Amino acid sequence: MLKARTLFVVATVAVLGCDSPQDKAKEAEAARHTADQKVAEVTQNTERKEAEVQQRAAEEVARLEREGAKKVGEAEDRANQKADKATEALWQARDKARLDSSKKLDGLDHEVAELRPRLEKKLPSATAAAVVQDLQAKEAAVRESIRDLDQANADNLESLKKSISARLDVFEHALSDARKRV
Repeated sequence: MLKARTLFVVATVAVLGCDSPQDKAKEAEAARHTADQKVAEVTQNTERKEAEVQQRAAEEVARLEREGAKKVGEAEDRANQKADKATEALWQARDKARLDSSKKLDGLDHEVAELRPRLEKKLPSATAAAVVQDLQAKEAAVRESIRDLDQANADNLESLKKSISARLDVFEHALSDARKRV
């Protein structure tokens, strides 16, 4: 009987020591469940970190856009200030050219007014009228050029000033010739 008891103990230990297929399936299922939980946890952590990185990137982009917009705004302000100064300088240059030309023209007009009675006394009336009419035409051309200053821009202001100066010179030369006739 000893042999039977021994055999029974050995058989029981062998049966109890060996896992059954159901136990192995349960262990595999538990291991799979544990692995799925770890995958889900890692996926959740990865998604959370990705969302944090995307949030930080979005905040950085927004910050850069704000800084860029601020810099663009500052550059536009500086450009507007420079444009305003250039416009003011143009207005001042036009006003100075208009004032200088008008002063000179007024002086020449005064001389024509003083010369006219003497021309009418010394020259035949038709000749005197022709000389005065020529002087008035030259004076009108200068006045027209002075009016053109209102439309002058930075590109054509200098050429317009030269044109006015040239017309003033022509008017002054004609006045000088008329003075020589009396």
